[in-house]
Amino acid sequence: MTPSKTAADPVLALLAGDGSDYRGLYYCWEQQQWEAGAIDLAQDASERPGLPSSLRKWVARSVAWRHLRAETATAALVRFIDTAPNEEQQVFLTTQLADEARQLVLLDRIRRDVMGLRAEPTTASHAKSQDGPVHALLSRSLVAAAAALGGPGPDPGPLAGSILLYEIVIVGMFGVVEHRFMVDHLETLDLLPGLREGTSLALRDAHRHVAFGLLFLADHARSDDRRTAQVGAWLTEAFPRVRDALRAAEEAAPARSDPGDLLGSARAALDRWSAAVELELPVFG
Repeated sequence: MTPSKTAADPVLALLAGDGSDYRGLYYCWEQQQWEAGAIDLAQDASERPGLPSSLRKWVARSVAWRHLRAETATAALVRFIDTAPNEEQQVFLTTQLADEARQLVLLDRIRRDVMGLRAEPTTASHAKSQDGPVHALLSRSLVAAAAALGGPGPDPGPLAGSILLYEIVIVGMFGVVEHRFMVDHLETLDLLPGLREGTSLALRDAHRHVAFGLLFLADHARSDDRRTAQVGAWLTEAFPRVRDALRAAEEAAPARSDPGDLLGSARAALDRWSAAVELELPVFG
């Protein structure tokens, strides 16, 4: 990714504007609706058979990653909503559940109408696939974090740890960075316009999700200095997983394309985002 394409950070724009609090993020969601069934995939279906093999495989893998994440997230977010300590947070998390469900509908259409696959769950197949680091990050870690949550209570720590893992690490450091590369690369090639449009819209959703996670973690840390260290420790624990997943994404990039330093982009984004909410997080070398 070139610096010019990442200079304007939509997450920072949200935090500095209408999305500076939970209710504002909800209103942004109301204003940014889109229809999974309205995206035209006809040109994608006609272009796909003529694509180079490496490009077809990369697109299929990236779509599968997104489908796996959305599958896992729809289950985890139900637990997040049940555990969130106040109504404002619960309302926004409900919008995110709707976003992930919409992603599943779009990705099922792409898999069926563009790739010729059956619209079936991908979790089991990915458990046996070569995408070990990505599967570990998108599925196993999030499933375990959600399963550990109880109901609402006086200690928001377990939910804050799950929010960091999902909103910041999975959606932000992995999803936003990997999806931006997909959009940029397909725009350069002027290919698969439906997939590009759907990915761009999903990115807009993801920016809201990251902003929510940052606000939640900043609120959590602000109430007690010990919680700042706790958030840093959670991130230190999760970092090897996102590092390995991003390296796998770089290795999966199509031939004759340069994904750039995805991990470096993720680190830089994390630095920008945490500074915007005055959240002190570890610096990863």
